[in-house]
Amino acid sequence: MNTDNSVSINDRRALDIDSSDLYKLSIEDLKDYAGTIRSRYRDDGFLDDASRENLKLLTLYHEKLDDEITHRDIDMLEYEQGFVEFMSGNFDASTKHFQRSAKHAQLGANSVGVEVANFRCTHNAVFSRELDFEKAKSLMTEHLAKMEHLSKEFPENGLAKSFVYNIKGRLFETSIELGDYEDALRRYSQVREDETTQAGLNAKDKHKVAAVENKLGSMQACLSMVSGQHSKALGQFAEFLEVEVLEAWGPTDKFRASLVHKTQESARDFLFAGSCLLELAKKEAAVQVFSAGLDLETQRTNLFYQHRIREQLEVLEH
Repeated sequence: MNTDNSVSINDRRALDIDSSDLYKLSIEDLKDYAGTIRSRYRDDGFLDDASRENLKLLTLYHEKLDDEITHRDIDMLEYEQGFVEFMSGNFDASTKHFQRSAKHAQLGANSVGVEVANFRCTHNAVFSRELDFEKAKSLMTEHLAKMEHLSKEFPENGLAKSFVYNIKGRLFETSIELGDYEDALRRYSQVREDETTQAGLNAKDKHKVAAVENKLGSMQACLSMVSGQHSKALGQFAEFLEVEVLEAWGPTDKFRASLVHKTQESARDFLFAGSCLLELAKKEAAVQVFSAGLDLETQRTNLFYQHRIREQLEVLEH
């Protein structure tokens, strides 16, 4: 996978420690090593490498449980591996790690960790197509209520607060999939007004600002799509999706567009933009947009939407 980070993969791997040598590390050094895996690998998309190192450590962590390795340590590392598998599109494997994370979070009296991991399992079930959007919406609404309660019970816990924001965004997505404009608009307003969004819009880092602008732009385009305003939606998608055929609907912000390939689940926007084109009987243009969505990395959780794009293309071929 490509990365803008100047550190080569060989340099990253030079810091890896063999399994036999991990046993020689102190508990403190072992935990420090675990903390480097995300920054060296996962954050820049080297998911196979992140998985390899996480699994090495998980074996050791389970062996050393109660020997200064706690249930919370295992909870966090199982969660991290679950997220790596999620980003790789391995939803069944991801769920297994999230379930283990929830188990150890429970044993470690980490109620926020339990609910976060359980929510991730629900979301995985959507992506693996084991759960339809109607049922997902019901379950996610329950997750949101629990997480809002936990964020009030533990106001100092940033994870709880973060997942209230996260789940509201996922509820927006399910409402869009169900064509529920009113609920989607309500969820959009909640996300738009959230302090996490506001902090991003006011950040000094232009990358952070553009990322939030893209998120909100995508949500606005989805709202237009669900309300039947397909031309308006295409103009909104065109602001951050750089596909030649979309230029007819409006100018593209090149900088915002440059971030799309690094954005999780960005194939969703290509799926919906292509669908809008089909509604306007622009079949050739839709195929070009769909094809651009398939050109994205399958990692960064694009697999779910790319599968749906392929289904659309198969229908168009017949």
